[in-house]
Amino acid sequence: MHPKISSNPAAAAKYFPRAFCRILDDDRGATAIEYSLLAALVGVALIFALQDLSASLNQIFSPVQEEIEAAIPRCVAANSNCQKSRN
Repeated sequence: MHPKISSNPAAAAKYFPRAFCRILDDDRGATAIEYSLLAALVGVALIFALQDLSASLNQIFSPVQEEIEAAIPRCVAANSNCQKSRN
């Protein structure tokens, strides 16, 4: 606190309204806040977009996964038959 204000309540009554007005009039941090809000909005939009993309990719690749899982036992069986015939 300002030294003159701490000892004089009348000075404090005059100082604080002016200081408060200066704080309200100061817009130096407004741009940073605006960019922060914009970045947050873009982040939220990305989250929703990626959730929709995830669902779409899951629909596309789910049949591929099922085919691969079904093919693995056939490949193992075929490979073991080849190994037996070579021995």
